[in-house]
Amino acid sequence: MSQKDVNLPFKFSSDVTFTVPSLQRYPTDIFKWIKKNANPRMLLKLMQVCKYFCYQKFPYLVTYSFDGFEEDIFNYSIKSGYINKRMKYPCNKSLWITRVLTLKSFPSILPKLIKSMIICDATYIHLERIHVSFNDFKILTASGSVEILHCYGNTMICDDSGNIAPLENILECLPKLERLVL
Repeated sequence: MSQKDVNLPFKFSSDVTFTVPSLQRYPTDIFKWIKKNANPRMLLKLMQVCKYFCYQKFPYLVTYSFDGFEEDIFNYSIKSGYINKRMKYPCNKSLWITRVLTLKSFPSILPKLIKSMIICDATYIHLERIHVSFNDFKILTASGSVEILHCYGNTMICDDSGNIAPLENILECLPKLERLVL
């Protein structure tokens, strides 16, 4: 058995001994495949477990809140209470929205957002004067974490034929819903 295949003891002090596992137990091709094919949630868990999966530059823009109320510019904040930052569409990173999603007035915001969004974990969604297709609504609520949904000012969620989607279908997409304002 070679030196690479054996776990080596490592001592921090005289009373504590750790065993460091050899990194050569698995082929690097497996790690590369996992890193390439993991979805963002799994990749985040892998980064917490093994340093091999960490990135020099994180490929996603993780936002606390996302406010799209201008045609080609959106505001976002990284943590609650922090100053909003402005960014132009298209974003060079995939968006990961974690808490608040606000979309107002401009119909071209939603298709651009869905193209650049990788995950929407929003617990609060505010839609104002915007038409949303039911398929886009399902994408926004796919995580099942929406607790508050506000639809103001002639906001419509429409099915494929252009009719207003039934409330039962909308509520099926919102298993954790606590508050609904229409």
